Amino acid sequence: MEPEVVERTLKRFQVLKKPIIEKININTASAKNLSKLVYLQKSVSEGIVNYRSDKGTILSFDELSKIEDFPFEKIDRIKLYLTL
Repeated sequence: MEPEVVERTLKRFQVLKKPIIEKININTASAKNLSKLVYLQKSVSEGIVNYRSDKGTILSFDELSKIEDFPFEKIDRIKLYLTL
């Protein structure tokens, strides 16, 4: 967003309570659970599980770039909802 829009928004709204985010463990979650995350389509979630089956434990979020169609341009947002 443009800085002006952010500034106007912050003047009108405030965060009263920080949301509780229950993170999904990328190394143990099923494809179904991973696909609940709005940024991950079913095929990408299945790709994560298949990658895990082939390579073992995912040690860093950078490994996700090796998964076909993974939206790596959104990794900063996606990491907020995942844990290793």
